[in-house]
Amino acid sequence: MINKNKSWNPYFAFLLFLVITMVVLLPYLSLLGTIFHERAHINAAAKYGIKMTYEPDILLHIPHFFQSLKPWASGKSAFATDYDKEKFLSLDVGEKREIVLAGIGSDIVFMMMTTFILFILIGLILFIQNKRGVINISLLSMILLIGLVHQIWSTFLNLTYAQGDLTFLIQSILFK
Repeated sequence: MINKNKSWNPYFAFLLFLVITMVVLLPYLSLLGTIFHERAHINAAAKYGIKMTYEPDILLHIPHFFQSLKPWASGKSAFATDYDKEKFLSLDVGEKREIVLAGIGSDIVFMMMTTFILFILIGLILFIQNKRGVINISLLSMILLIGLVHQIWSTFLNLTYAQGDLTFLIQSILFK
């Protein structure tokens, strides 16, 4: 017979929250990082009168997130017209660098913001729950670690992958 007065098993609650976090929260946290990244490119290009567009694919983001060891573009801003692309190619090297590397700078800021927010949450849980917060702190630490590893991997791909930001910068300089 089930005792209805018994509260939830904390380990079951921990595992349930972990699964929900892994399947829903982390992929969309990653999508949010991608949106910030691409918006940084668009805003930097706008300073030079260049229009760029970006439309995130919200539905395909979760399946792609779980294949993140394979390089894939979780989103890519594009020039609105061929004229905007020509304007970009006619910029000097420093201006191109500012536009292309704006996304990587945004990634670093996003990682710092995520870390700061999670540390505040961990501190609040410690303060509110005293000793019972150990499970929650473990969970938040795992979320932090997984999220940061994914963001670092994404930044690494932007620097090294054939369709990443750094390769695009070099190609735009060498092959106008």
